[in-house]
Amino acid sequence: MSAISTENVEASSTQADFEQVTSARVISSEFRIEEALMENDVRTYHLAQPQETKQAFLGVLKKLEPMNLIALLRRTDGRVVLRVVPRPSVKPSNILINWALLFATIATAFVTGYFLSPDVIDPPYVGGAAFAARASYKRLHQRIQMLLQNVRSRNSAETPQ
Repeated sequence: MSAISTENVEASSTQADFEQVTSARVISSEFRIEEALMENDVRTYHLAQPQETKQAFLGVLKKLEPMNLIALLRRTDGRVVLRVVPRPSVKPSNILINWALLFATIATAFVTGYFLSPDVIDPPYVGGAAFAARASYKRLHQRIQMLLQNVRSRNSAETPQ
């Protein structure tokens, strides 16, 4: 008997959350909604077309953040569908794994350079060290460029137009 009451409480809280997101004008303040429904405990909104979605979607994301929710905007079967789901929890990374992967990467780059350079460089360990240094530098440069691009795109998204 308690299992049934627990299911009812969970269903009513999910329905209350759905009503809160819809009735608080979080979604309807930014989008024109054709249909709002729950699909497999996921708040789903079919949006009227045509309408501007990029700026409206960014506004919805900001409004959902304090509720610990995120929105997913997709085109499905010719219709624009907005789904609101709970924000997934993020586990902190294990620093030991990060260090182990770093040393494994440097070691494999060294071994590759060692075996590729015996005909070119007299002591092969110098070739291995040079290859590992070049590979590490190249990967670091790519990583920095990717981070800068993410920062630029985030800044341009936050700038009102």
